[in-house]
Amino acid sequence: MIAATLVVFAAIGTAAPAAAAAAGPAALAATGADVMPWLIAGGVALLAGLAAVLVGVVRRRRS
Repeated sequence: MIAATLVVFAAIGTAAPAAAAAAGPAALAATGADVMPWLIAGGVALLAGLAAVLVGVVRRRRS
């Protein structure tokens, strides 16, 4: 089965999937997306929500 697959890829003139997988991350396209600001904003929002919940719990226990 593998030999038949290699023959098909050789006939088509493309690289076998194993060769493409062995190329590693350098073969991946760069999208240019910078997600770090979104991750920081999400973390800040998560911490703010946690703080709001904790403040509410402490206020209910004290009253």
